[in-house]
Amino acid sequence: MDETAKAQKALSANECNDFSQEELEAAWKNFAKDESSHRPRLSNLLTSQIPQKPAEGFVFRFMVDSITVKDYLYKNIHKTLEGYLRENLHNSKIVLSFEMAGDAESDAREKGLPYTSKEKYMYLLNKNADLKLLRDTFDLETD
Repeated sequence: MDETAKAQKALSANECNDFSQEELEAAWKNFAKDESSHRPRLSNLLTSQIPQKPAEGFVFRFMVDSITVKDYLYKNIHKTLEGYLRENLHNSKIVLSFEMAGDAESDAREKGLPYTSKEKYMYLLNKNADLKLLRDTFDLETD
C-alpha cells in the first residue's frame, strides 16, 4: 500500500478541519520541497504559484499553461499531492484540480503578439531590415 492510500485510510471520512491560507502555503511548499531532490522541474512548477484557498468549499485550482503539463500532473502527482494536502491540513474534502490558464496561441493573437515563427520573423523584419540580409546570406527558413 503506497503512502497516499495509507494517508487516506488514516483520514476520517468526516474530517473537515478549517485551515488558513498560510497553512495551505506551508503544506504546498513542503510537498514541493520534498519533490525537489528527484523532480526539480516539478518542484519549480509547484512553487511558481500556490493556489488560493477558495471562499467556499475545498476545491483548489492550480492553473497550468499547457495540456501536456496538465496531463503530466494528473498522471504523476495528482493523487499524491491531494492526499498529502488532506493529511497535513486534516481535511478529507480537499479536491485538487489542474486547469488550463488559456490557449497560449489565441491569447497571443488577441494581444497582437507574433506567435508562429513566420509572424515573429515579420515582426523582427519590421524592426530591422538587415534581418533579410542575414536570412538570405545563410539561407535560413522561418518555418
